Amino acid sequence: MSTLILHAFPQSIANQLRACGHRVIEVADHDGADHHWRDVVTARELNPSPLDPQGLALLGDLLHDAATIFDLYARHFQLNQADHSDFRGMLELHVRFALELLRSECPDAVAFSTIPHEGYDLVLFLVARRLGIFCLVCYQTPFPNRFWLMEDGWSFSGLDHTPAVFEWPDADVLPKVDLFYMRGARGVPSYALIDAVKDSLRRPLAIPAFMFRWQRAVIYRYRSRACLGSISGDGRPFVYFPLHLQPELTTSVLGGVFADQILALEYLREILPEEVRIVVKENPRQTEMHRGRLFFDRLRRIPRTTLLDANFPTTALIAGCEAVATVSGTAGWEGLLAGKPVILFGRAWYEGFNGVHGAYNIAPHQVPAAPDYAILMQDFTVRLSRAFEGVVDDDYVPIASGYDELENAAKVGQALLSRIDGHRCAL
Repeated sequence: MSTLILHAFPQSIANQLRACGHRVIEVADHDGADHHWRDVVTARELNPSPLDPQGLALLGDLLHDAATIFDLYARHFQLNQADHSDFRGMLELHVRFALELLRSECPDAVAFSTIPHEGYDLVLFLVARRLGIFCLVCYQTPFPNRFWLMEDGWSFSGLDHTPAVFEWPDADVLPKVDLFYMRGARGVPSYALIDAVKDSLRRPLAIPAFMFRWQRAVIYRYRSRACLGSISGDGRPFVYFPLHLQPELTTSVLGGVFADQILALEYLREILPEEVRIVVKENPRQTEMHRGRLFFDRLRRIPRTTLLDANFPTTALIAGCEAVATVSGTAGWEGLLAGKPVILFGRAWYEGFNGVHGAYNIAPHQVPAAPDYAILMQDFTVRLSRAFEGVVDDDYVPIASGYDELENAAKVGQALLSRIDGHRCAL
């Protein structure tokens, strides 16, 4: 019997593991969870034991990751008026929570349903790893009913060196990605006055917070529109850079130093040929978060760089560009499907594929080489052969045809246990 801490998995998977005789502690978003993650997010309900010398050393160690952790804290509306000292205090409470949880439960493994990106979950992961506890990180592939399992981190290219568990059925055609999560996204849907009114009627005591958010949203929309340009009739070659929604997993965790997307654009401007323009498009789901005055001031200073409206067709930009540049987005995969080279600034599930070029590795003042379809197909087939069957993120159930909750729980539970048993055997 194993003792497992599961973070944010569907309840059916935890129940399946319990039915197999394992002890499971859940940190999740449902009423039956041992620790409800929404209460942990803001640390308001936490009162863990004070830090001892080991805990203080861990806290000092984690301060090296503070920029990433604080960026993730900022994802939550409840914290949008918190300052740096609040975040420091929250980090301490989350270290105490993680340390107390791990010491009291003595888990054989801690498993995450996706790469940690809520703030406290990244703290839990980092504390567990520093204590020598085995960590498993799942990542739902963008293809139906398949997920990857990574040990102690999120190196997608490292998956290629693990045993194959699946054979991709069509080794001749690269699949498109169903961007179901972007459906209905239009314009810049930043917080509108009607949203503030509705929220105020629902929670009158929080009216000042809602009005503060609306004010920030108005300023963001004004700055964004003032920065817009056009490429109509330009005719000059360009590299397409679609902005990510921020703060999010795709930048805060997978982006590294390039979580600052303006830094990525500044770096891109330095390495591209002078005659090649950069065309930037805002993310249709972006809000006022992470789009302050300095963001647009820095964007305007980058030579030969144009910001387009969020509604400009992505397909037209990919078709017309010389290359797609991204921190970690799906646009990179769409670029590969269109035969375009990809300049990658962060980590992505297609990293290491033919035609994908790390920003640090590009020869100065050259547009990198386009992918060779046959080699790209081979790279894709190898990567997907490491994907287990199942859904670990409920958001992906709509694209999993014939989904059965109990059958899915059994398959995911078996995959988790196989990796935990493999880890035990390797010790």
